[in-house]
Order: sequence, then C-alpha cells, then structure tokens
Amino acid sequence: MRQGLMRCVVLCVVLSLSIPYDAKAAETHWGTPAIQKLMSEGIIEESVEPEQILTHEAFRTMLINSLEKNHSTEWPIKLDLMLSEQEDQIEWEEPIQRSTMAAWIGGALDLTPLNGSFLYEDTKELSSFSNGWISAVTETHVLQGVGDNTFAPNRPVTVAETSTALIKVIELQDLTKQIAQTIVSHEEAILDVFVETPLADDRPAFAELEHEVLEHYTKNQLDHWRTIYNNSPGVLLEAARLLPYTAQGIPWTATITEYTPTSLTFQAKVAETAASGAPFGMYNYVMRFDDGIWKIDEITNRTAFISLTAYEAERLVHESIYMEDLQGELTSEGSELNEDGETLYVYGDYVNGEKVAELWVNADTGFLGYSDYEF
Repeated sequence: MRQGLMRCVVLCVVLSLSIPYDAKAAETHWGTPAIQKLMSEGIIEESVEPEQILTHEAFRTMLINSLEKNHSTEWPIKLDLMLSEQEDQIEWEEPIQRSTMAAWIGGALDLTPLNGSFLYEDTKELSSFSNGWISAVTETHVLQGVGDNTFAPNRPVTVAETSTALIKVIELQDLTKQIAQTIVSHEEAILDVFVETPLADDRPAFAELEHEVLEHYTKNQLDHWRTIYNNSPGVLLEAARLLPYTAQGIPWTATITEYTPTSLTFQAKVAETAASGAPFGMYNYVMRFDDGIWKIDEITNRTAFISLTAYEAERLVHESIYMEDLQGELTSEGSELNEDGETLYVYGDYVNGEKVAELWVNADTGFLGYSDYEF
C-alpha cells in the first residue's frame, strides 16, 4: 500500500509539470476562492497556479489531505485500499484525467457506480464502469460537465477544478455526518413517542401523536406509522426492523448518493453479521428539507447481501468481539478464494512473529470466522 496518509506539500509532487505562478492573474481566476479555502485548511500549503496540471500523485495527495483534514482516517484508508489494487497500473507522475478523478473521488466517498448510465455525449465511448463513476459523482454535484452536455473525460485535471471539487467533497462529508446524526435523532425520538406503552389498553389515539411524528417524518410517512400503531403495535418493540440505521452496531458505508437543496438520498449498507437483527442489504433513506430541517420521507431496502469491500472487511474485524481475544499483533494477509469461489479476507494474530490465531471474513456472505492455532 502506498504511504498516502502522510501530509505533504502539493507543490513537491507537481514540480515536473509546474508553470510560473502569476499572482495578478490568479486574483481573478474562477478557481482562486476554492484554492484559497484549501490553503486556509492547510490542504494546499503554498500558492499554486490555478491552471497547473496535476499528476496522479499530486491529485491523490490533495484528495487524501482533504479527506483526513476535518474527518477521521476511514476515508483515506478506504482510498488507499482501493488504489493499492491498481498500484502497478497507475503512472503516478503522468497527468490525471477527469474520468480517473471521478472514479477516485467516487471510490473514496463510497459511492456506487451507476453502471449503464450515460449522462454526457462525449462519454459514450468509455466503458460502462467509467460512465458509472462519472454519473455517480455528477448525481452528488461533486463534479459537473463542462458545457454542451459534455464531460471532457480525457482532459487533464487542473489545480482549480480539483480545488473546486474537493471543497464539494468536504461539504458532502460534512452533510453525510449531519444526516447520519439527524436520522439517529429522528429514529430515537420516534421510539420515545411509541415504544414505552405500545400495547397498553389506555394508549392515546394515533391522532394525538401525529404532531410529534411530523417533527421527525414527513406527511408521506404518517400512514406507515399509523398502520403499525393501530394494527401491529407489537412490532414497535422490534427496533431493528423499523429503524435499521440506528439499530446497527456497525452502520456500513453510509453515503449520500443523490443531492439537491431540498431532497437527498442517504444510503447505508447493512452486513448480514450485524448483531441487531435488522435485515441485511442496502438501505436508502430519502430525506426532505421540511420546516427548516431534514426529515425522513421514505425508507427502502434491497434485502440481498452485497459483497463487502476490503475496507469493510477490515472494519468488521476490528469491531468484532474477537478483538478482545487478540494476543498479539493483527496483520492482514490479503485475500484468497475458498473452494466455493468466494473471496476471503484473512488476518493473522502474531505473537513474537509466530501465528497463534487466524480471522477471516467471507466478503460474499459477511461471515466472520476465527480459529486458534496450536504449535
């Protein structure tokens, strides 16, 4: 894995492609406000020409610095895991193109490629995979086309457009965390409204509780809660079935997949091994901005297991009960296929260089296994 978690000066890695810095021209450049904001955040550490072309290495450095500046290290780790699989194919000192920028940003943010989606006239010759990433980052407004329904996928990326995109990446991360906290707040509040006495004979009529429900959910959800409250109140005791995000001990890869100022889609993957008992799969929360706050408008899920990424497998291991039995140092041993063709991510527990136990995650089933070694 490349050592991408170190902070470094972006100018150091773009020197071979540098052009003279023109302070006067930079003052009026459209990208200067974004560049200055990144400088104030310490992401860019010196003045740099807005039209400077970035190498793969330079872009990667800026992206990682942006991801880890105001947030935990999980996004940079995720990006490093993704890029480590492409290590030998990437020409790090060559200019990075807009299509590659889209894929790297999308992967770092846990977006799902919208394969089969072609939003721009000049990307139809690209692979479905490349178009999927371009469409995904376009849906979140992190990247946009360049006019006339074109994306310029093969155009080298400049500091100005990278800086503008990274400001949006940071804003999207902030919004993702905000929405996650909002969902938890709403779901915990609805438990307070309903769960204390869901089966009591003298419980209030639903009409008396509507105003409290509408503080957290839109009118679109009123019939849903009314039906449960009136016809199946016992279900209100099973939080995992009704509140899948809050109920999870490990909410997986939460991200915003679609965004407008008045609506967004918040997506979270739930692992089959989650202890809460919520059905596994991909959950989509549609949120509406209503009465000055984000409210839950709709919840849907696709109850089918979705393979875990290397990052998700690592997170599952580190948050599992098996870590309590760790005797030494846990070391990743890569991946392998089992006899059924399923991908296993394997980890060894080493004491003084000797393997004493092994953990593995089946990426295709979500199963976490553990075995002791006897020597």
